[in-house]
Amino acid sequence: MVQSVNTTLPQSGINFANVYPVATTASTATSSSLENPSPPWLVGTVELGSSGTEWIFCIAGGTVAAGDFVIITTATFTATAVTSTLARAALGGMCGIAGGAATVGQFLWVCRKGYITGANVATSASAFTALHTTATAGRLDSGSSANTTATISPVVGLATAASNTANVVMSGSIYVSALD
Repeated sequence: MVQSVNTTLPQSGINFANVYPVATTASTATSSSLENPSPPWLVGTVELGSSGTEWIFCIAGGTVAAGDFVIITTATFTATAVTSTLARAALGGMCGIAGGAATVGQFLWVCRKGYITGANVATSASAFTALHTTATAGRLDSGSSANTTATISPVVGLATAASNTANVVMSGSIYVSALD
């Protein structure tokens, strides 16, 4: 599970591991009610957290597990668990790590930079190496395959992964940086 970090600016008390139900978005809330509430933030809202983290509020484009690496559609802030196929079609695309588990249409926070524990990194991944996409949705690995995978930068696993999780540091906003 991704660590729970606290926001530092400007809204105190946000829990980045929370996921919000499918609802009418705040920008188009014409039928918002107690049964169909708007999410508490507009998609695309950016907040700063502890450990140098930066989070963006997104809508899930499919099933996403906490700690999954996601690719974010810039125009709609839709977060989808990244695969080699998705990444290879989105060179330069914005990426991040899901703070909570969500299904299609739910709202979640995605970490774009900083230090995160429990990211979805293959057990075979080596420490302190570049990370690349895999065929497994949401998972990165240190291995690459020509004409098959893509590099996600600048993110590095800080230890050899165990049980498909590793602590990672993103030294800037991560993105699909190269096709392998």
